[in-house]
Amino acid sequence: MFFLTGTNMNKKTFDFTIIGGDMRQVCLAKLLALKGYCICHYGLCEPLKAPCIQPLDSLLEAVSSSSVCIAPIPFSKLLNKAPYLEFADLLSDGHTLFAGCIPKPFFKLIQAKNIPAFDFMASPEFSYWNAKATAESTLANAILLSPRTLFESRCLILGYGKCAKALARLLSMQTPYLSVAARNPVQLAEASLTGAQIISLEQLSDCELSSFDFIFNTIPAPILTSALLEQISPSALLLDLASAPGGFNLEEAKAMGRNAHLLLGLPGKCAPLSSAEKMMSFIFQRIKISS
Repeated sequence: MFFLTGTNMNKKTFDFTIIGGDMRQVCLAKLLALKGYCICHYGLCEPLKAPCIQPLDSLLEAVSSSSVCIAPIPFSKLLNKAPYLEFADLLSDGHTLFAGCIPKPFFKLIQAKNIPAFDFMASPEFSYWNAKATAESTLANAILLSPRTLFESRCLILGYGKCAKALARLLSMQTPYLSVAARNPVQLAEASLTGAQIISLEQLSDCELSSFDFIFNTIPAPILTSALLEQISPSALLLDLASAPGGFNLEEAKAMGRNAHLLLGLPGKCAPLSSAEKMMSFIFQRIKISS
């Protein structure tokens, strides 16, 4: 472990550099410091300074101060702090990068420089845990944002990927009135094994959308058109968990009087400490540090 020795940042003064991110990265910095490591950070979502945690003034200073750089989940959040090319140029031989959802063009750039990069979300173990955390956080938000109980309510999930599957498992404990809409026949077959009623996306307009109390979208494509939004009851809760472009036009839904909300990055908002613990374990396994 390194320790702070003055203000010269040209040497690798810190064990870890954390760049950008949300409360997951804030919690991660604190956890690493509790382990005795020295952390520097740039662009965190909140000010953070402690004996072993040091804020820095520039991306260059941060990257040059440690050989292990931890960027946000998703990596696209880094664009608020630096373009991909600028960040890639700062990384050099001896650096190791950790981030989530690393874009292929950026990955190729640093591969060409022989810089090891590890994507949290490319790990099945981490991504499945993240799906569970997202599902749990979704239920917490659904309870807060709806005047109804989830218990025995009619729920519809759009899509049946990792997050949707985790959400379906939790919802099936709350209500017997669960439906899943997907395009893939294999996913529909899987959903039917949970006891959910299955609906083909092509038949969504015929499934009486007005009867659902909760609708959860997990598909990152405009599934709910204006005509379909019109069918949804104003008393229903409509939650979009999908990344851009999302499953519907949020402003349009609100203009129609629908109780609609966009919920992104839920593990970072609702379970940042647990997320940080998983991230730290992932990092330690890759750089061979015993936790």
